[in-house]
Amino acid sequence: MAATDLSTGVAALVVVSAADDWPNAGFAARVAEHMHYTLLPLLSAARAAGVRVIHIPNGHRIAGAAQPAAAEFVVHTASEFERIRTEYSLKELVYLLRPIF
Repeated sequence: MAATDLSTGVAALVVVSAADDWPNAGFAARVAEHMHYTLLPLLSAARAAGVRVIHIPNGHRIAGAAQPAAAEFVVHTASEFERIRTEYSLKELVYLLRPIF
């Protein structure tokens, strides 16, 4: 991905399962740590740079700190995702997933 992809709008940050409703307390703590040190700084930088952001909650409640901004997308199905990808001609997708431990 070239830097121009970010400035021309053909790239998007895809945030997957940024949730705070995990039933296992230990796992929830690791996810919260990952959000604090990785997701939130990256999300903040993407927003400041004008990068499109797509949230995919995967059936979870999106954590308060990672709530979508007004111009961001929340998608629940593959068809919604494909519609947004096509409509905005997104060619480069950067995925940020919850940690898997």
